[in-house]
Amino acid sequence: MPSTQSTSRVIMIRPACFCFNLETAISNAFQNQQYANASSAHHIQQQALIEFNRMIEQLRSHGIYVDVFDDTLSPP
Repeated sequence: MPSTQSTSRVIMIRPACFCFNLETAISNAFQNQQYANASSAHHIQQQALIEFNRMIEQLRSHGIYVDVFDDTLSPP
């Protein structure tokens, strides 16, 4: 039986710092230490933003409203 409840609006947070994190790498198989240097960090951040923006475009192309908020470099 298909669900009759659904939403046409989502919230997405644009990542401010998407990079290798030594603290979480221990338990996160997706973290890879080869990307721990500064030039890799910049490249990874740029790629994350490209993917983020593509996802927004995909959602909107299907009629989903996307509210975007910017992340901060440090939590409030």
